Amino acid sequence: MNAKIEAINSLRIIDWYGNGGECEYVLVDDTPENRKILMDAGFTEDELNVPEVSYDDGSLDVAYLAFNSGAEWFNAKLRMFGLEDNMMLHGDGDK
Repeated sequence: MNAKIEAINSLRIIDWYGNGGECEYVLVDDTPENRKILMDAGFTEDELNVPEVSYDDGSLDVAYLAFNSGAEWFNAKLRMFGLEDNMMLHGDGDK
């Protein structure tokens, strides 16, 4: 797994939504600590501040980051993103 996906998976998810097998959003708190974890993994401040990621309600949509960093799926039960090489974990997740 790549460092960016591992960093995203280490964050506490506060909300998510999937519809028809598609992952619409996965939200984490927009805190200095979470931003540091993401930036230490290789994300830039510019990537975290785009409207698709940084919401006015104080949350970050990490689904956008994950899928643009190579994630192939999101497993709602495990609350994690994954790559094709570990599809065995996909199970009942939403992509």
